[in-house]
Formats: sequence, structure tokens, C-alpha cells
Amino acid sequence: MTHTTAYRGRKVIVTGAGGFIGSHLVEALVAAGAKVRALLRYSSRPHRGNLEFLADEVLKQVEVVRGDIRDPHFMLHALEEQEIVFHLAALIAIPYSYIAPSDYVATNVTGTLNLLESARRNGVQALYSDAHERSVRYRAVFVRSMKRTSGRSIAVFGEQDRCG
Repeated sequence: MTHTTAYRGRKVIVTGAGGFIGSHLVEALVAAGAKVRALLRYSSRPHRGNLEFLADEVLKQVEVVRGDIRDPHFMLHALEEQEIVFHLAALIAIPYSYIAPSDYVATNVTGTLNLLESARRNGVQALYSDAHERSVRYRAVFVRSMKRTSGRSIAVFGEQDRCG
């Protein structure tokens, strides 16, 4: 099975889908034939981030869901019936993290924990994560813990080896 056919017909959710990498991943997954659910952080504004730059033919094939990874109840619902998760959601603006560290912990750490628990409870088959610099240690620990207890295929993309 090649990477172009591995996702055909599979139900895939992408967190952080409005970001640069997330929007390109959404586009590639649609091209590969995946049934894509794109998770965007809720806002009262209708803006879809970088998904706005995707062709209309692509966007018509994407289920856009708005919510917040910090909400465990929302995440449990968002991951229903999904087979694969690509976790790219994170707060990444480093200067802001110095004045609002709680926001970063809530999103990058607690949000990731909510996603992992929701994936476990929904029987997600695989989870891929882009571990951002500031949250890499926490994400890797959670994924290693989930891997040991769930028996499912779990992988982390990023700098998880820095955990030690």
C-alpha cells in the first residue's frame, strides 16, 4: 500500500487544520481519497485560516468542525467514528507564552491530553502528532503512556526523542 492509497476511504481528522501545515495536509488527504474532518478553533468569525486558500473543489469534500481541544467533551464528540488523527493544533507564538503561560499549558498540554483520551475512548487506530518545541516533552509522555495501555498503533512525528 502506497502513501497515496493508504488513506483512501479512511476517516481522518486533522486538528490545527487552519494552520499552514494543517491546511496542506488536509489538501493532500483529500487528494489521497480520505474522508477528512478539519478541526478549527472556534471563533465567532467565519474565517477558516489557511483553509481559505484551498480550491473550492477540495473544501466541498472537507467536513469543517469548530471547537476547542481544551474541551474534553467536545473532543470526545469530534473524534467519533474517526480512524486516524493528525494532531497539529497548538499555540506556537513563543513571545506570548511568556506573558500567558497558562494558555499554552491549557492548549498544548491539556488539549493534547483531551485528544489522546478521546482517541482512546473512540478506538482511533492511529495518531500522528507534530510535537511543537514547547510542548514536545509533554506530548511524548502522553503518547508513550497511551501506547502502553491501549494496544493501538500510536506514532508521534516530531522531536519526541528529546524526552529522555
